[in-house]
Amino acid sequence: MAQVPATDIRVFTGIDLRRADREKKVDYVRRVTEHGLSEYLPGLARPKEPYTEYEQDLKRFLKELESWSKNANTLKIARAHLARLIHQHNQRNGTELPIPPPLARLFQDRPLRTQRWSEDRRRMNEAHERWLAGLNSPYMLNLSADLRLGQFLYTAATYGCLCRPEALESLADTIQASKPIRNHRGLGTDWIDLHFQHGRFTNATVDDVDVVYEPWPLVSMCKLTAKAFLEQRHQCSWIGNGDRPPAFDLICAAFENAASQKLPFSSLKKFLRVAFCIAERQPGANLPEVLAGYAVGRVASMSARPA
Repeated sequence: MAQVPATDIRVFTGIDLRRADREKKVDYVRRVTEHGLSEYLPGLARPKEPYTEYEQDLKRFLKELESWSKNANTLKIARAHLARLIHQHNQRNGTELPIPPPLARLFQDRPLRTQRWSEDRRRMNEAHERWLAGLNSPYMLNLSADLRLGQFLYTAATYGCLCRPEALESLADTIQASKPIRNHRGLGTDWIDLHFQHGRFTNATVDDVDVVYEPWPLVSMCKLTAKAFLEQRHQCSWIGNGDRPPAFDLICAAFENAASQKLPFSSLKKFLRVAFCIAERQPGANLPEVLAGYAVGRVASMSARPA
């Protein structure tokens, strides 16, 4: 094994040790499979003679491998190596012995709406009611630009179903660009173009085939908070050499300012995982499981590519 510099992070995380351990286990499974080949498939040693008992011997060998394997991963490695050995035998001797199919492991998707999610939804709905009540306070008329940006991002997640962390961070940048809101007067539709590259959102506007955009439509509540921010965006701390506060910090500050309580979630990801439940409460809204999964980023796309 090649020596790794003492300053390399792999020295402290044990990556090389775990990789060597995995390779040792895989090598052991392959050696056991090769050893059983001569015992359970003896006809392979006589390639010039017809192997009439091949299918019976193969079934017996596969059952033996299944009983020997400690887990599904071991059996998967053994069957894959057996298929490789039989394929090499066919190529070497010009035979056409059937190759056993590899073991396929099916993993069931974890449901999004679990009992924990239902509890978070209850907390989100209660907190949102406090936020709505706080909007009627007189001091809400004189908010700073940062608080108005936080209000816009909050409504983007709750009313606009923009619940992917990368997309929300990109929106915080895009809304500060020159004329960020596009519109179609004939359709009466307003939207913001979110650019992303290789599955990650970005502000890149270069004419590159790898950079595509996703139009995000503005619902009424998002349109109101967006225009309120745009009226004083030149005062936002992100302008000039100011430090860029994380989107979640802006959301938390704006929420606490309106609701007089903290947002009941400790991270942006946990908040976004349940934020779309506010949109589900709106009259006529219907958000099936696949759309909810797409909103939070668990589903990459629905039938069509994101572009």
